[in-house]
Amino acid sequence: MKKALFILLIVLLASSCVTNQFTQSDFDSGKSVTSPLGDALLGIVPGLSQVFHGEYLEAISYFSATIVQSVLLTELYGVEDISFSSNNDPGQNILQVGFLGSYLWSYSDGIYTGIRRRKQEEIFVQDREIIRRQERELAEQEEFERQRQIREANVAEEEYQQAKRIQDLRDERYFMGSLRIGLQRRALLSEFPGYSSESVSNVRGTMIHSYVYEWNGNFYVVYFDNNELSSWHKQ
Repeated sequence: MKKALFILLIVLLASSCVTNQFTQSDFDSGKSVTSPLGDALLGIVPGLSQVFHGEYLEAISYFSATIVQSVLLTELYGVEDISFSSNNDPGQNILQVGFLGSYLWSYSDGIYTGIRRRKQEEIFVQDREIIRRQERELAEQEEFERQRQIREANVAEEEYQQAKRIQDLRDERYFMGSLRIGLQRRALLSEFPGYSSESVSNVRGTMIHSYVYEWNGNFYVVYFDNNELSSWHKQ
């Protein structure tokens, strides 16, 4: 009897040393851990708390130990209420100690495992919050950088358009100052090749070329009679 109880004690001790950890895969899959109240209620039935924690070997060990010892106490000694007395058979006292020990061990192991698994879950929750915060900060930095680039691009575009307007105004003034009666068509086209349109007509044997130039939204028509500038006007 003592040898059997000793072996049973070793089995209980060995199985209780293996705690089913709450892993990252458990957390990612949405598995939940038991609450303190849940552990307290589940521990009333030996091994039930271990089943909820996924420790099936421990559950079998605790449940078997308490049931076997309970049956032995009932069958061998007719014991219904556990009581310790010097008048009891030594085997009865040993079974009673074993029964209470396995029951309390099962209960305390369920509480301890629940505490550990909840702490592990808290660590994963904190890690997730850290990752989310880092992702938010990274997204904010990327959005800030994108807005900064947009602002810089808008400023650069405004500066370019302003510079272009100034340059076009200078070119317009230079163009107007370059027009004079008798100016050769080739000279004007060489100096200002960027006309918008061209037309050619023959009026009584005179070849008339007309060119349309655009400066800052203003259109100027320049006429050449036989390749010499004859007139111009603003449309």
